[in-house]
Amino acid sequence: IVFPTNRAQRLIEEGRDHSLFELLVAAEETRSLDKQVRLMPSLRLRDGIELEELVWRPLLPEVPRVELPIVVCGIDGESTFGMIRRDALTKTPDEAWEEALANLAAEDVELAQVIANDVSMLAVSGSFYAAEKLLDAAQLRALQQRLDTPTLLAATPARGGLLVIAAGDADARFAALVREKYDAAGARAISPAVWIVEDGEITGLLRNSGLTRADTGGVRAETSPASPGVQRRRK
Repeated sequence: IVFPTNRAQRLIEEGRDHSLFELLVAAEETRSLDKQVRLMPSLRLRDGIELEELVWRPLLPEVPRVELPIVVCGIDGESTFGMIRRDALTKTPDEAWEEALANLAAEDVELAQVIANDVSMLAVSGSFYAAEKLLDAAQLRALQQRLDTPTLLAATPARGGLLVIAAGDADARFAALVREKYDAAGARAISPAVWIVEDGEITGLLRNSGLTRADTGGVRAETSPASPGVQRRRK
């Protein structure tokens, strides 16, 4: 029904921080799931995931690059998250997504102003699903209002955290900081990608090779070599 492999991977890669007992508890939890479960979205790397068996979506449909994270719909347990098989759902995928995003919107998180590497940013934390708040339109709009900007740059370098700044405020330094945090995250890493957010929605991806606007990721419209670029999808 579910794939309790994430904790097993962390046990192998970071054994000193995770015990076999915790893995056994998580595996038992997935076996004892009943119909009263909470569906949640989870950002995951594509590597090692059997996509045809899962309920999942890319963050940018027109830019399905392998190195970018995807969103998987799964079951939230007390000790683990289980990626649910498509054929185990008792509802349609669209209904599952709607329920998962509603549960995410109700998830409590913490918000703080932090400074790292001379970059001032807002950090969302306090929940296993803090990074997934990247999918919460109301949360993103609130962050835009807090920073008084129509465009955010947002990143989820590691599980349990979402970082945002106003676009144009130290874009390159922010991207470098995100990469640094991603490289140090080990098995909890999600992605070094820096997303563009407008009106609570992911609309593009920050690039390093000049300002790029494209419908499907390959058409260059204009360049600005002095700064990271922007790849946007057509609404």
